[in-house]
Amino acid sequence: MKIPYSIFSNQKILVLEKDQSQRATLVMYLKVLGVGFVAEAADAQQALALLDGYAEEFDFTICDLRMGGMDGIEFLREAPRAKIGRVILSSALEDDLLCSAEEIILSYGIRLSGRIIKPVKFSNLKNLISPALHPQKAEYVFRKRVPFQCWSKEDLSTALKRGQFVPYFQPKLDFATRTPVGVEVLARWMHPDQGVIPPSQFIPLMESAGLIDQLTEDLLCNVLESTKKWYSIRPEISISINASPLTLENTAIPNRWLAIVKEHQVNPERITIEVTETALPKDYKGLLESVTRLQMHGFGLSLDDFGTGYSSLQQLSQMPFNEIKIDQSFIASARKNKRSILILNSIVNMAKNLDLRTVAEGIESESDATFFQELGFDVGQGYHFAKPMSGDDLVRWLSSEQSVAQKIPQLFSLPKMAQFTQTHKAMRWV
Repeated sequence: MKIPYSIFSNQKILVLEKDQSQRATLVMYLKVLGVGFVAEAADAQQALALLDGYAEEFDFTICDLRMGGMDGIEFLREAPRAKIGRVILSSALEDDLLCSAEEIILSYGIRLSGRIIKPVKFSNLKNLISPALHPQKAEYVFRKRVPFQCWSKEDLSTALKRGQFVPYFQPKLDFATRTPVGVEVLARWMHPDQGVIPPSQFIPLMESAGLIDQLTEDLLCNVLESTKKWYSIRPEISISINASPLTLENTAIPNRWLAIVKEHQVNPERITIEVTETALPKDYKGLLESVTRLQMHGFGLSLDDFGTGYSSLQQLSQMPFNEIKIDQSFIASARKNKRSILILNSIVNMAKNLDLRTVAEGIESESDATFFQELGFDVGQGYHFAKPMSGDDLVRWLSSEQSVAQKIPQLFSLPKMAQFTQTHKAMRWV
């Protein structure tokens, strides 16, 4: 007999479902798909015993959340991660509860492929276990879980002296026109033995070692030199550079940075300081003075990772920001969480009333771009538009006729855009 879906023939799947009828339906669907091996369990203890006695790894575990005794979250916390493979949640829970459960499960380091709502639909199950499982998203999860290494202060200081920290640039695009309007500066450590090391591996260590001020200044000088290469091509492109609160609490910083900018003959209005929340400032008054004076002298000011920090609303009310950036983790949850969508809509409305530009990070697909443009965001940033790149690569990207502005068609015709604008204005007062 010919298997109708031979692409599933090598897969091994564990079905953990308390309801006998639902379990039988899942097993039947998997066999119709031609899955090579299907194991089933009626409760969590039975599933744990099965995993303990089965030497090989499953490709997927379909897990019921609400079970008697040990529930699905407890099971996934106890289960050997290497053996359960990717997890598909099977549930009739309310959307809010299900979203919370997903966040908990992801925090365990478990690869979550999605959810199937009871009663199970054949097409949904088939899509979730398809071998083509969003490779870009899988790569992103892997990048976020690079093992942390504790570099010594001497390691970091030596790297600074040798000029091993360099700026990479990730373009930011206007949603309406799909043209680049700015670049964010992202630090990279060009390690002679371990290659390119991301900032998550060294920024917190730089802050605790008292080296973050020097790193920021070195990057600023390097970036201002780089701007000369693309200024003639795209003079409208602005520069956003991250600054730790520990740096900005030093009230000597505004004068120091102004002197550097004048030395490189760059207008401060082309530079936006992104205030990150990697560390809490010890001197909040000093931080407030520095950002206020920087804004007075023409620098832009952006509140990074809005909605995820220690006191975003308080900072927004006290500091003269002209831009807010929404963290990509918050952006990701909005694709499936109605509450997140309502919160984002409120943030956009608040920003417009305060005359603030809104930036959405983590745009990874055209559907993401469409979704957040329709929510009213001004600017997008993410792998869908452009990955972080070196200064030379940025010059080529900006000057190339194959840039995103030419490759991606406009989402709206002029009549549709006018209609969207009117709708959005009406939404602001909801």
